[in-house]
Amino acid sequence: VGNSNSYGEVGNTDALVVRTDIDGNPVWIEVFGGQGADYARDVIGLADGGFLIGGYSSSYSTWEAYYLLKVDSLGEQVWYQTYSTGYGETYGRGLLHSPQGGYLLYGYCEEPDGNPDDGWATKVDNSGDVEWSQVYDLSNVDRFFDGLASWDQGYLLTGYTHSPDSSYNRALIKIDDDGMLQWYRTYGDSLTDRLYGIDIGYEGGFVLVGNTFVGNNRQFWIVKTDVDGEVEWEQVFGGDGEDYLRDIKCMNDGSYLVVGYTDSYGNGYEDAWLMQVDQYGQEVWSRALGTWGQDHAWAIESIGNNEYLVSGDTRVGSYQDGWALKLVPADDTGEIIITEIMRDPDAVLDSEGEWFELYNPGPNNINLLG
Repeated sequence: VGNSNSYGEVGNTDALVVRTDIDGNPVWIEVFGGQGADYARDVIGLADGGFLIGGYSSSYSTWEAYYLLKVDSLGEQVWYQTYSTGYGETYGRGLLHSPQGGYLLYGYCEEPDGNPDDGWATKVDNSGDVEWSQVYDLSNVDRFFDGLASWDQGYLLTGYTHSPDSSYNRALIKIDDDGMLQWYRTYGDSLTDRLYGIDIGYEGGFVLVGNTFVGNNRQFWIVKTDVDGEVEWEQVFGGDGEDYLRDIKCMNDGSYLVVGYTDSYGNGYEDAWLMQVDQYGQEVWSRALGTWGQDHAWAIESIGNNEYLVSGDTRVGSYQDGWALKLVPADDTGEIIITEIMRDPDAVLDSEGEWFELYNPGPNNINLLG
């Protein structure tokens, strides 16, 4: 999911939803929205074969509002709902299945006086009707970017807080199934600390990724916490440029795959970054993938059989395309496969930014002829 100016005639910027086969080839591509700007930021699969998409939109209300869209297995719209505080912008960043049924929506919203943001979460039932909604004013600015359903019927939300002294702290908050704050932890005290991705840690607890300011640059940051958010270990990686981690997944062997982007390593201004670390955060391998433009890896998901799907985008000049990359075990075929979802595959030339790259971490050769 994402947004597009290339498909459809709905509006200037439309929510984009793409379904692919197991090889990354598009099965269908659909856009949704109205005459405003519409963005899709997260998606979950449903038991009926359809999908629930979360994002934000300015098409259906005075302000930006959380945009929740249900589509069937063929990409046809079933229903949509928008949600807001009623007094300012509400930006959707994600959604989760609730262990008790329904879904948790989260992001951030403006304060009533129009000042910087507060964290925001809303619980809806299977039809999208609101069960409860909460705003979290933890500091001067609070934003939620990722989430996880916890073992005790509550939720973990990650993001950052901006203190009155102008420092940004990485933040992890725990709420119960009624949206009541149970605890929150902050990590770091630099000017630009951010916390983005979260997953269940090996042997319990949580693993978190983001970035922290070291010297004059942002660097990769990974932390392992216990179930109460207390730090067990943390690692900082990076070079002489700006380095960001955006998502993390725990592997079957207890190691972790992390993704983000960097301008310390690779070919261009910013390159997609893939890295595996062991259960204590020590680097196993890392790779920068990209062109002379800007290349970002935003998310990673497990797709079964110890395989993972990485999604991101490439920007060269005025062109921006999404891509998907499948990671398979090195002791199997050793392949990393990149498939781009292009703006217009028949019209865009290699010189305008279309690219692919294969990296083989295993001992077997890859047959490029099929």
